[in-house]
Amino acid sequence: MVKTDKNNQLERYMLYLDNQRFATNDVNKILTLARDRTSNKEIIIRDVRVSKKFIELDISVSKKELKDIIDLLIEIGKLKEIINIMDRKLKKEEAIGKGIDFFNNERYWLAHEVLEGVWKRTSDWEKELLNGLILIAAAFVHHQKNDDERCLSILERAMKKLTNIDGKYHEINIDLIKINIMKILKEKKIFRFTI
Repeated sequence: MVKTDKNNQLERYMLYLDNQRFATNDVNKILTLARDRTSNKEIIIRDVRVSKKFIELDISVSKKELKDIIDLLIEIGKLKEIINIMDRKLKKEEAIGKGIDFFNNERYWLAHEVLEGVWKRTSDWEKELLNGLILIAAAFVHHQKNDDERCLSILERAMKKLTNIDGKYHEINIDLIKINIMKILKEKKIFRFTI
């Protein structure tokens, strides 16, 4: 965690703003706009990711400045949700459920983080499977950042992790995921799917 002074710590948040007009190729425009609007504030804007439903801003700011920051970003979109990113220790079932929910709602960065917490505590085929799912989430993070070349490269790595794994894992249909990835890789046309 970055400290600004003894009383004012920066905390990490994911801001979700309503997306009414932006596409993935607007990422740099949004990032520049966000940084321009908040230039007189103590804030770190790490990244911007674009979904059809929202703009995801990965920021660090003090809690007391958060409302001001949200007001300054209204030009980009109206606030939908704020998630404070903390290192949470979730039980396996809860983490997998949250990971599925985050993934299916195009919150791929959060899906990646939650599933990584489970991955660290597993072994053998389960570790390989979770690594594949984490890579898929990472690939779609890059797609949201308009980096399709990297997205395809990471999906290739994910496919290698899933090659020898079939069937279902919790509620996740691994066979269907592999079909979707193979189609994306064959056609070089990225589409987002649910798990």
